Amino acid sequence: MTDTTLPDETPHWAERMSHSRIGLAVLSFLESTLAPIPIETLLVPLMLAYPRSAWIIATATLAGSLVGATLMYFLGMFAFDWLRDMLSGWIDFAPADEFIAQINGETGFWTVFLIAVGPIPMQMATLGAGAAQLGFITFLGAIALSRGLRYYGLALACYFVGERIQHLKIRKRTTVLFTTIFLLLLWGGYELFISAD
Repeated sequence: MTDTTLPDETPHWAERMSHSRIGLAVLSFLESTLAPIPIETLLVPLMLAYPRSAWIIATATLAGSLVGATLMYFLGMFAFDWLRDMLSGWIDFAPADEFIAQINGETGFWTVFLIAVGPIPMQMATLGAGAAQLGFITFLGAIALSRGLRYYGLALACYFVGERIQHLKIRKRTTVLFTTIFLLLLWGGYELFISAD
């Protein structure tokens, strides 16, 4: 399980994080509740640098995401109107209102699935699912399937690509740094594109 390739060049925070199931779960929980920055900006560099730990990284991240999504679901169910009144000055609730209208139909599972599998922050989807009183098992199934596809799909890709990168003798520090920068720039560009619309 321990990845020993080029240990002298490994960023200490990255090595610790790649083996910290609780740390990854906590970060995933925060990403699914508070932080709109996709956790993939951290997962991909870690999985590329530590491909043998990719499955553990994906599992811990999925667990944190499910706990965070569950919390947001019940917040939506019991406190959506209160949250709307409190946060309406900072957050646009129009997407959540549209989501609630869509989820009241028969396509609730697929609506949650498509939002959670895409690049859109899922906080409004999870709050909206609770506010719309979507069945909890249906909701959790949609989140588990969509986020599982994202995280385990990344793990699979990074497992094979990461092994090849290690054979090229590229420093782990370089892999982590440049992949993180690239993903943050990609995410920033996406956010600018969305806000321009």
